[in-house]
Parts: sequence; structure tokens; C-alpha cells
Amino acid sequence: MADPKIRIRRSATPNKVPNITQLELGELAINTYDGKLYLEQDQGASGVGNTVVRVNPWNVGLGTTAYNIAFEAGKVGIGTTLARYNLDVGGNINFTGSLTQDGAAFTSGVTVKDEGSALSTQATTLNFVGTGVVATGNGAEKTITISSGSGPTGSQGATGAQGSTGAQGASGAGAQGAAGAQGAQGAAGGGGGGGGASVSVGSNPPGSPSNGDMWWDSDVGELYIYYTDTDSNQWVETSGGSETVTVSDNAPSSPNAGDLWWESDTGQLKIYYQDANSAQWVDANAGVLSQLTVWQTNSTGINTSSNVGIGTTTASAALTIGVGGTITVGTGVTFESTGQGSFTGIVTALSFRDPSGNVLGATGSTGAQGATGAQGAAGGGGGGVTSDAQFNTVGGTQSGDAFSGTSATRNTLYGYGSGTRITTGDDNTHVGYNAGSYVNTQGGTTFVGARSGEDATGMRNTGLGFKSLYKATGGGNVAVGYHAAENMTTGDSNVCVGMYAGDGIVGGADNVILGYNADVGASSNNNIVIGYDISAGSISNEIVLGNSSITKFRIPGIGVTFTSTTANSFSSDGQFVSARWTIGANGTSHYTFTGPGGLSSADDPTIYLARGQTYEFIINSGSSHPFQIRSSNGGSAYTTGVTYPSGTSATSGVVKFEVPFSAPNSLVYQCTSHSGMVGNIVVYPSI
Repeated sequence: MADPKIRIRRSATPNKVPNITQLELGELAINTYDGKLYLEQDQGASGVGNTVVRVNPWNVGLGTTAYNIAFEAGKVGIGTTLARYNLDVGGNINFTGSLTQDGAAFTSGVTVKDEGSALSTQATTLNFVGTGVVATGNGAEKTITISSGSGPTGSQGATGAQGSTGAQGASGAGAQGAAGAQGAQGAAGGGGGGGGASVSVGSNPPGSPSNGDMWWDSDVGELYIYYTDTDSNQWVETSGGSETVTVSDNAPSSPNAGDLWWESDTGQLKIYYQDANSAQWVDANAGVLSQLTVWQTNSTGINTSSNVGIGTTTASAALTIGVGGTITVGTGVTFESTGQGSFTGIVTALSFRDPSGNVLGATGSTGAQGATGAQGAAGGGGGGVTSDAQFNTVGGTQSGDAFSGTSATRNTLYGYGSGTRITTGDDNTHVGYNAGSYVNTQGGTTFVGARSGEDATGMRNTGLGFKSLYKATGGGNVAVGYHAAENMTTGDSNVCVGMYAGDGIVGGADNVILGYNADVGASSNNNIVIGYDISAGSISNEIVLGNSSITKFRIPGIGVTFTSTTANSFSSDGQFVSARWTIGANGTSHYTFTGPGGLSSADDPTIYLARGQTYEFIINSGSSHPFQIRSSNGGSAYTTGVTYPSGTSATSGVVKFEVPFSAPNSLVYQCTSHSGMVGNIVVYPSI
């Protein structure tokens, strides 16, 4: 859905019209001087506006595209919410040109009325009388100000009607009838209007208002006037309504006349129009077809991606013709709305079909009689396939013979003893001898194959193959293959694919086992094992690819190959190792190095280490020659980035050196027991 916020730009410059670089698609521009509203239009459905149009229902289009607006019913009110005449203006009228009445020039004066009765039709002067009247202004425009004062007292109300005479009492001692009730007092005449109206600004209406008081609601930006008459007293909006602008895929509910709605699906602006006969959303551009963005134009003409209806408002197909309508192509083809067609001349088609859809054509000759088929084999005895009202389908001796009334539903059981103990279980599928024979109230199980899930009582297990998931009591397992996961009991959410795959899992969970005889330990969890004849043992949270015979791992698409040699480029914790040397001893005089740099049992060689790289030393020099990296010959141990199996030196195991960028340019390695077993370490680049 589009952004529901309306962004508005404004200008007070006369005749200012925005261009497409000043106005974004979906924004509105208001010229407060001209009183005009503009929007940007996307006529190519490309998401980018390519023209700016003015939204004004009283002058639709600009230049040569302008046209008149006609209202065929109802009354039009300007400045009033109660239109009593075809055109009712509640305010001043300024016009250029002639004023006509019934086609002739109107030359009469202004009609002056007193409470609806005409006093004059030729008045050209209005005389205001009273001490509170002050006229100001120059030229043709005058301002009449009426200061505070009391109007004249209203006329005396009419005397109420005389009450009816009481009924004559009965003769004799009967009581005199009661006198009729006094007629009600006539209503007093209305009081004169008061002056000195007040203006208040706030989020709530002021208390104890008087007729003519004004209140600006600061929360919603609306101006109200307090109106009183003989029937009611209330605050009324000076603008006649709370017009709103809404952006949405769907029309807003409970709209008021004058509300605007931008339909974000099609990019159309609509205005809510209301008259005495109807109320509806209408296009702000008066529905000009070329302006509707749901239509597109190209070299082939008008087209649309939506359905088109002709003679109907409900287009249920790409082209829908209303009842009684026809389609005529040229002078020779007519399609009726009933589906019948008439054709003049030769009609050519790839095929012709009858009302049932069968292809029509010439009838071929009768084919030769086919040979008599061989006698079919005799049908097997017992247990046909049956279905019941609970959508269970059962076939086979003892299959599904324990259903409890109508409780079990949507089960499919086929094969001797399949699902034989199901009482209230639902949505089970068991196919094969004794498949799922111990399922009782469980649901959602699938066992296909002889004895598949035979002793299983878990929920939502799927086994395909002989004795797959044979005794699973856990749930959510999938086993595919001969004896796959046969020994699993309480394990959950395992996937085992292949002959004997996962056969050793008993209570483990969340394992994925793929391959013949691929397996993990009985309680192993969260492993992925892929390969032939893999016994990964009791592991958890590991990925195992292949067995011990696999010596090379290739990714041909990116040209990467891992072998035992490249594997040595990684330390035991998975870090990349730039070089690794094996350290031996030559008596008590020298360390020997074998490894990168062309070294083979070399005595005390100088080795070169790069800053930021990781190196490993495999110590095989014996327990009497502790290997240590030092700051200098005979100096203290250098420990930054150096990891020993224990302590600060090593007689076996692996010493890892992660060379820091701040390491000194030179270090040494040295035996802590024999000072002559020493060599230089050069750290580069030099700093």
C-alpha cells in the first residue's frame, strides 16, 4: 500500500503553477492566492509523474481541453449548506459581463424583503437607521458596523384559546361540571439580536456562549459560530463541514460532501459529491477517459491489464459483454450474448468443437474388430476397499477394524493388519503388511512398506521402507529406506535417508543422516552426516562429510579443492595458519626445523614471520628441551600472541604464534635448559 500521508506544497504567488520537478507523484500543491489545487499525473504507469494538472471541478482541464460541467438534478449551494434554489449563494457575488434573466439583460434593482415579504424590487440604496450603525471605507466598498445594543421588544403573543365549558351536571343532586381549563399563554415575541460577539481560541468550546460568538477549534483548525433560533442552540461550522483528504486503496467510510480521496492503487483523485438525490465518489477530473491511469496507450491503441465490461458494471472476464449485447466484427461475424454465432462466407479454424467441447470433423471408416482379450486372473478373496462417511478408506484383512464409532476420520489404510489398532486417530496413511499397526489415537503418521512403523506410537512420523521407524515413540521423524531408523524410540525430528541410515539412533534428536549405513551415536543431537558407511560415533552439533576413505573435497564451480595438504593450513580451532614447522633436537646444541622455506632437519635456521599472520610449531624435541619464544638471547619470554599447551614453554604439542602488528622486528626461539639451542626470528615488515 502507498504512503497514507498527504504532502502539500503551497504558494501565494498569483498565477503560479508548479512543474514536474517541483512536485512529487502523490503530492498536492495549493496556490492560496488563486485558490487552485494541482497534482502530478503519471500517464505511463512508470511511477514517475510526467505532467501537472489542476484539480478544479468547476473548470476541468486547461486551455483547449477545458469543458463545461452540468448538474442535471439537485440544487447548488455556495457559502451555504442549505440550498433552497437552483443556485443559492450565501455571500457576495462578483462577476464580469452581463447579468441576464430568462435570456434578457437584467436591469432591475435589488429586491428588499421584510421577513419574506417584498418591500421593493427597484431598490438601489439601503438605509441603516440606529445609533449603533457606523459606515467606514473608501470607494465602492463600505463596511457597516453595528455596535452592541438591544433590539426592539418582540410583539405580544396571541391570547390563548378559551377553554371548553364543563359538561352539564346530572339533574338532581348531581355535582356541577368543572370549568374548562384556561387556554395556554401565547408565545412571547423573539428578542432583538445582541451585539458585541466574542471570539475564543481553544481545544474545547467556551462555556455560556451567546448568539453570534465565534470559536476557533485549535485541535482541528475549524472555525465555529454559535447559532440560536426558536428551536435550537448549537455551535455550527462556518465552512459547512469538515472536509478531509485520504490516501488509501479503499474508499474511506462515512465521508462528507467535499472530502477528497486519492486512490493509491490507480493514482486517481476522487471527490465526494452530494445533492438532494444522491451521494457518491466522483472523479475529480470528471471521468475523462484519456486521464484515467488504469488505461494505457501505445502503438496498438488503448489497453488495460484489468478486465473490461461493456454494458455491465461487473467484468468477470477479460472482456465481459452485458446481457442482450452482441459483438459484431465487420459485416460477416456476429456473436450473441447467449454464445451463439452467425457467419457469412468461409470460416477457417484449427478445429471446430460441439457444445460439449468435442472436436468436430469427418467421420472415419469403422476400424477392424479387435481380438478377444485374454481371460483375467481370478480375483483374490476377502477384504475389498471400502469408504465411510468419515472419509476413511480401508482395504485388507484386519485393516482399520478398531475404529471407535465415527471418531476416526480421513485415514487411508491398505494391507493386512495396517492401522489395525486405530480407534480415534485422524489423518493417518498406512500401506503394507502390519504398517503402523500400533497406532491408536495418534494422528498424522505415514508408514509405507511391510512392517514400517509396526510398533511405532509417536505422532506425525513418516516411514518409507521395510521396518523403517519400526518402533518410534518420538515424533516428527522421517525415515526413508530399508531398515532406516529401525531402532529409534524416543528420538524426535530426525531425518534419515538410505538403507540402514540412522539405524543406531535411539533417543537423539534433530539429526540429518544421508547415505547407506550412515549413522551417529544413540543419543547424538543436531548433526548432519552425509556419506557411505559412516559411523560418526557419539557426537553433537557437527557436520560430517564422507568416511575416512575420502581424501579430497572439491567445489568445481569455483575451482576450490581441499586435500590433506590444504587441511594443514588450518589450526585445530579453525584459524588459517600461514606456515607450520615440526621442531626436533640435534643433541643439546641445536633445534632442527622441518617445513616451509625448504627446511628439512635444518639446525637453528632463521625464520621469517609476517605481522598479522598465524604460525604453528609442532614440538617433537623431547621433554629435556623446553621450547620458548623470547625477546632476546637469554632474555625473558615474549608472550604477546603466543599460546603454549600449558605454561610459557612446551616440550610437546603445538605452540601457536599469532604475530601482532606491534611485535618487535626481531625475536629468538631458545631452549630454556640449553642456551646453545637458539635461533633468530625476523618479523617483517620492519617498523
